[in-house]
Amino acid sequence: MSNAGITSIFHVNIITRDMDRAIKWYTEVLGASLIDGPYDGEGLSTRAISFGLDGTGVEPEDVKIRYALLGWGEGEDQTFLDLIESVNPASFGSVHPSVLHVGLRRICFTVESVQKSADFLVANGVELLTPIVEFDATEGPLEGHACVCFTDPDGTVLEVFGPM
Repeated sequence: MSNAGITSIFHVNIITRDMDRAIKWYTEVLGASLIDGPYDGEGLSTRAISFGLDGTGVEPEDVKIRYALLGWGEGEDQTFLDLIESVNPASFGSVHPSVLHVGLRRICFTVESVQKSADFLVANGVELLTPIVEFDATEGPLEGHACVCFTDPDGTVLEVFGPM
């Protein structure tokens, strides 16, 4: 445990332009379960996720969002993905155009076989950003593992990691 008391990552947020499309893609292509939602939220109750409104012309009490919680696994090993669609103001912008931009770069999922996952993704219309990369580490967490990167429908970079 860190000095800040952190023991694990609870969830990751992804902002989407289209909640229904994102839920369909993450559940049907990546096999997530819809845990909760989607819900509509508005006003000050959304203040934990609606900061940074300066320059949008929207006051905090006028914010409207849709959100849903998806997940993989069960119990203590469950990993959560929190999808958010901003309705007012509408979600905008694009993901980082380069791996050199500062900030969150990608989300990496563990899989039983990178090759099988890559084949499934391609068969479901997902374009791979990289070839499968096999790590040449002789010890540690990368030993005997590989990865491949791709994007979700909004362009968020995702990765699968595991044995070939």
